[in-house]
Amino acid sequence: MSFSAPSSYTPRGGRRELAARLQTRAPVAPLPPPQAEPRRLRLFLPFALALLLVLGTLLFALVQPQHSTSPAAPGKPGALVWGAGLFANQDEMKAWLHLHRGNFGRWVVKHPAAVRLVPTPPR
Repeated sequence: MSFSAPSSYTPRGGRRELAARLQTRAPVAPLPPPQAEPRRLRLFLPFALALLLVLGTLLFALVQPQHSTSPAAPGKPGALVWGAGLFANQDEMKAWLHLHRGNFGRWVVKHPAAVRLVPTPPR
């Protein structure tokens, strides 16, 4: 089975006339080369800025000195394990007791050994 186009698809004058018209057309001037540099820059700039931001953050994190404020080992002065908390000073213990409806004065009387592990905070 072969396909043949209906006669309404054939240009006037037949295929030979169409081929002759296509060959005798005036040459078209070549298009100037596309200017890709500004477009490349517009595409590259957001990625470059994101990379600089990530590298700057990483450099800042590496250069910035890290200050560790973690308390000492449990059982040493400055590290009282009580309830579900680890307390480094009396202010933290007072706040915890206040949240749990306790009184620091009564707690000191009942737990003198624990008081030695939570020093008074520097003023």
